[in-house]
Amino acid sequence: MHDYPEYITATFTDNGNPLDLNMILREIAKKMEDVGPDNIAWTSKDTMCHFTNYSKNPYFFNRITGEDLASCAFLARLSGGHDTISSGMGLYGTQFVLENMGGEICYATSCNEQRPLFTYIIPKGEAKSYLIKEDIIDGRRAA
Repeated sequence: MHDYPEYITATFTDNGNPLDLNMILREIAKKMEDVGPDNIAWTSKDTMCHFTNYSKNPYFFNRITGEDLASCAFLARLSGGHDTISSGMGLYGTQFVLENMGGEICYATSCNEQRPLFTYIIPKGEAKSYLIKEDIIDGRRAA
């Protein structure tokens, strides 16, 4: 495990529902049909390409990554769970604030409890928090 003394990491969980993958796929398809893929604030160009290709070829679903799906939690007005009444702005706003501070946010769903899990990575100085995020995702660092 790597140690990053120049960062503060805080991990949170709540009793909310984990991402509903089928709901995410339906909502993304609807949003792309309504406004077009170029008018969605994707978290990465790759994610936009993956979902655009999937909209043209259903077998491209096999190329959508877990990171693509998890990143959808950060799209404004896209709630992660079923039967949820939400503005969807919470994670979107949190991500905006953290990234503008030079930080990162990492999302997961806990395996056993099936609860949302978030790690905030906040730099104490110069920002390189993406390194910690990659280490958390790859299992080289505990959240």
